[in-house]
Amino acid sequence: MRASVLIVLGVVLVSSVGCARTICLGSEWGGFNGFPDNPVSVSEAIAKAEPYLDKTFALRSSATGNRNAAEEPVVFVTLRGDYYYIVKDNYPSYSPGFYLHHAVRVHKTTGRLIPPK
Repeated sequence: MRASVLIVLGVVLVSSVGCARTICLGSEWGGFNGFPDNPVSVSEAIAKAEPYLDKTFALRSSATGNRNAAEEPVVFVTLRGDYYYIVKDNYPSYSPGFYLHHAVRVHKTTGRLIPPK
């Protein structure tokens, strides 16, 4: 019994320590929230990502289908760890993790850009 409790506590500790927090910073539909302490602002990150935003929408649409075809795609921004994840999409997900996979990443301190895959 005692060993199983320790194993469970160890798994919980490792999973909570190893995960970066994922925070939705908003969309063009509702506006963006920012963190004033970040050297790269949300608007600067969006400007850097702009050349890749249509590709993010095309990647997500080809992977999952265009679920909300009646709506024009807009920009969504999520912060996870040290990166802004920026995508163009027309699906308002309740989960901020939804937008991570096909996103352009912009480092919140250096502005380094990682294009979508």
